[in-house]
Amino acid sequence: MADAHALERRMAAVGAVEQVMRAVGALALAQQAAAEEAASEASTWLLWVEELLARLAGEPVLGASTETLWVVVGPERPICGALPRTLLAQIPPDGLVGLVGTRLAEAAREEPALAARTRFEVAAAATADELGPRAEALAGAIMAHGEGRALVLMHPDQGGAVLVRSVLVAGRRPPSERPPESYGSVEEVVEA
Repeated sequence: MADAHALERRMAAVGAVEQVMRAVGALALAQQAAAEEAASEASTWLLWVEELLARLAGEPVLGASTETLWVVVGPERPICGALPRTLLAQIPPDGLVGLVGTRLAEAAREEPALAARTRFEVAAAATADELGPRAEALAGAIMAHGEGRALVLMHPDQGGAVLVRSVLVAGRRPPSERPPESYGSVEEVVEA
């Protein structure tokens, strides 16, 4: 009889854990749509800025004379398998590093050479509600450590394991041999 009661208690405990796991899964699915939309909007905006700058001022050049700050965005939560190490392996071997994502930063601390190059660690957003505050924290870290450096943002392409580079600041651009493309004549653009 005691075994039957113990078995019932264990079954009830397993049932409670199952309910919690379903609730966590439902929350994750609800947040996924908002997170994917935010990531898509951010990627679209970065591509637009890069295209606009390239059209107006030419392609950015990362020169050997300019130190680069690589800002790498990775996972925040620990349930991500080998993703942090896969992302870290794509960081170029030179320049300084800023890390976005707690799990990514933890994995980087285990690599002494990379840890020595790391200038800041910022938590990533785990929910859509955290996007604003985390973005402000990242902007503050970049302002504190990025002055006088080329700045390259590296983020997972469509949430995958391949990092995409977005050059945010590249220092001086090479002299242009042609006037920038614009929607008006050079005279109209200069007057504006």
